[in-house]
Amino acid sequence: MKVGMIGLGRIGSTLNHFLNCHTTSLQGWFLLYTDYRQNKHMFNFFKKKPSDKSERLIGQELIDKVKDLDHLSKTEIAIACGYYRVVNGETYPRFTEFYTALLDSKGIPLGPHRKLSYRAMVQGNGNIVIGKAYTAMMDLHPGDEFDIKLGKDFIRLTRVGVMDI
Repeated sequence: MKVGMIGLGRIGSTLNHFLNCHTTSLQGWFLLYTDYRQNKHMFNFFKKKPSDKSERLIGQELIDKVKDLDHLSKTEIAIACGYYRVVNGETYPRFTEFYTALLDSKGIPLGPHRKLSYRAMVQGNGNIVIGKAYTAMMDLHPGDEFDIKLGKDFIRLTRVGVMDI
């Protein structure tokens, strides 16, 4: 493949000479590099990923293991209990999941991360949206039906088929 630089004078002729002499070797290198990158991705794709969740301890097993390993550092304890990730051969602890599981095991649930306001706003298109946190609290599912009762300053939704107490 011939590559030429027109109108650059001495710099152009030097660059032109370099490109003519080295283009074939550069093309070969680029093809090898491209092939390496494609194969590297292919091999990474087929590499078995560690199953973090299956080996993580929970419940009383987690509490017992933490008590047994109290002489180790927090990092070593989290990794020994299965709360870690592997990136490029390096093992990193997953402290948030570890401490959450430890608190759950001791019977201290963290609950929702934000406080609910128990308010809704009318959107620009006239819809009122009730968030997922509220529907989950009432165990609502897609397709559940409601009766709508309008008052002077309120809207009451009553689930169809549920008796009023």
